[in-house]
Amino acid sequence: DLGDETSYSHTSNFPEGTAIYVRVTPYNEVGEATACLEEQFTTETLLKIPACTQLISPIDGSTQVAIDTDIQWDLVEEAEGYRISIGTSIGESDIVDNLDLGDETSYSHTSNFPEGTTIYVRVTPYNQAGEATACLEEQFTTETFTENHLLVTKYGISPNGDAINDFWEIEGIENYPDNLVTVYN
Repeated sequence: DLGDETSYSHTSNFPEGTAIYVRVTPYNEVGEATACLEEQFTTETLLKIPACTQLISPIDGSTQVAIDTDIQWDLVEEAEGYRISIGTSIGESDIVDNLDLGDETSYSHTSNFPEGTTIYVRVTPYNQAGEATACLEEQFTTETFTENHLLVTKYGISPNGDAINDFWEIEGIENYPDNLVTVYN
């Protein structure tokens, strides 16, 4: 009984994400109103800090990963965005330092990762409530090339305009930034 008040403040919070049913029944000296309808509202679901994610490519602990690999991770429903840190030793971010990627679930580095190196990655989901805490750092090791990793053609070139062996192309040379090409007569 609220007397002649036209509002009510509950003594505690209603449970979140719950349908609440309310019936207000006015009365006077003659009696209570009849056939008053019950009304309903649903309480808000409070935003929670997102959970951590994990790499799906390359998988944690992978070896011989291509130096130009893209990094991908699982989508976290509550996340509005992700930050990524990448380093060459545990806890370091000497390659990428807490870069905000927005709502992307993949990252393509602007240059190749160093070959034969363990790469440590931490992806941290965030939203307006905050960022995920205690997310584990995952790692993968890039491929190692040997000195003789390109096959050299055994045919000579003869750039004389006859359309036979006028050009020589080394397939895949762009994957080896420290290359040396030597031509012998």
